Amino acid sequence: MNNLLKLFGVLVMSFVFIGCSGSGGSGGGGGGGGGGGTISGEANLRLSGQVWTADWTYDNVYDMTTDVRYTRFNGNRTVFSDIGVNGAINSGQLNFVIDTPRSPYLEYAGDYFGWEYDYNNLIISNPDARVAFLWLEVPGGGIYRELETFSRSGNRVNYTGFYVEFIYVEQNFTISGRGTTNNWENTWDGITYRGTWRTTNFNISLRRGWNTILYSVEGTATMGNNIMTGNSTETISIGNPDNLRWILSEWDDDEWGGNSSAELRSARTESSRQNRRSSLRERIRAELKN
Repeated sequence: MNNLLKLFGVLVMSFVFIGCSGSGGSGGGGGGGGGGGTISGEANLRLSGQVWTADWTYDNVYDMTTDVRYTRFNGNRTVFSDIGVNGAINSGQLNFVIDTPRSPYLEYAGDYFGWEYDYNNLIISNPDARVAFLWLEVPGGGIYRELETFSRSGNRVNYTGFYVEFIYVEQNFTISGRGTTNNWENTWDGITYRGTWRTTNFNISLRRGWNTILYSVEGTATMGNNIMTGNSTETISIGNPDNLRWILSEWDDDEWGGNSSAELRSARTESSRQNRRSSLRERIRAELKN
């Protein structure tokens, strides 16, 4: 796991999620039925569709993510959320319904959005509007709406990644920011990693009710002569493409010392939230701050 944590910090172009994956094998088909389609100002949120597991492939020399394969999940799980509503996965099909979150789960928008590192002139038109983000969890893991693709040709890897957040807002407001460019360089185990992380200008409108925020990332990486060079760009919009998938990530207790105590389950859940949030920006931002 240490190698993966290093990978997340330095290989902005790879963006692999840390949740431990299922077995390999390509899976056909698309996204989540009721989980597909842009959501903007909906009173009721109904999430459904086929659930998948993911298996990532790495370059052993450069710790570079080079491929991802999806496999249909056919099992059953209870689905929890951090805003007090439960759902289920039955025979691989997600079913989760929620309307208005209760007041204890709502936060002020001005306190929640922390995108200042990645965007300049961040403006929230109504910072006192209250919001709630939805995180779906299973015992020892989580469910995320996303899709990643990789293509490798020789020493070059191309990457695209999409991740959706579900947010409830009590009042209409807009949030905007100007994109930034961050360059970084670090060396581990004799390999130099260089990267450029760009964000683009955005201006999104959130309407009273449930909304979907889409984070889109495109990147490339080249590797050779003990040097890895990556370039990635993030775009924020309102959206929820139909071809995205519900991905189930579960942890192997062996990675946590064989301990499945309530304290460690809580730590794993919080780690998952932070690593998934904002289309992987959080882990990159944390590394750049160090």
